[in-house]
Amino acid sequence: MAEITRGNTVEFRATFRDPNGAVVSPSQAFVSVSFPSSLGSRQSIELPLTDNAGTWTASWDTGHARPGTVFWSAQTKGTTPAAAIDGQFELVANMANPENND
Repeated sequence: MAEITRGNTVEFRATFRDPNGAVVSPSQAFVSVSFPSSLGSRQSIELPLTDNAGTWTASWDTGHARPGTVFWSAQTKGTTPAAAIDGQFELVANMANPENND
């Protein structure tokens, strides 16, 4: 599993494909991110993805998350068939890397 150090910005990139491998051109797409929060539980956010010639992207600032496993799912909206891509990575931080509480 990939490791990312807290404080970095993660860029999500997705190219959606149908079951036959053809690129899907949705009207909208988003990425859901589930991460450990400072409240001791998990927090989920939804970020809109922006189309750039068939590659959909979004950025997320990791500074507000606690170390642990981050799960993500990029999904199309308004597309038939729907397409989704799931993934995860480990967010790491040591005691000298404080959480950003702004």
